[in-house]
Amino acid sequence: MPTATAPLPPLENRIKKMAALLNEKRPGWRDELDIERIDFYSLTNCVLGQLYGDYSLGVEALEPDFVDDRGMIGDNASRWTVEHAVEIPVNEPRDYTLLSDAWQNYLRGDS
Repeated sequence: MPTATAPLPPLENRIKKMAALLNEKRPGWRDELDIERIDFYSLTNCVLGQLYGDYSLGVEALEPDFVDDRGMIGDNASRWTVEHAVEIPVNEPRDYTLLSDAWQNYLRGDS
C-alpha cells in the first residue's frame, strides 16, 4: 500500500512529473488516451492501464525494478507511484475519483 512520509507536492505537480516521464519514455502517449474513460478505480482504464494494458505493466515499463518476477508491484514502488500521481497516499481517503478528475482536467488543459 502506498505510503507518503514527507510532504508531497500538489497533485497537479505530480501529474506533470508523470507527464514528463511519459513524454520521455512513450512519445505521443496523450493521443493514446481516451480522456473520458480515465478511471483510477480500474487497473485497465487508469492512465497506465490505457497505455500499457494494465496498471502493473505500466509501472514495470516505466520502472522495471519495481515489479518482481511474478508481475507484482513491490513495496519499493509505493512512494514512486504516489509521487507520479498514479496512486493515492495511504494516509488519504481512497477516493480515486479525485485522481481521475485531476488527470482529466490536466489533459484537457483545465488545470
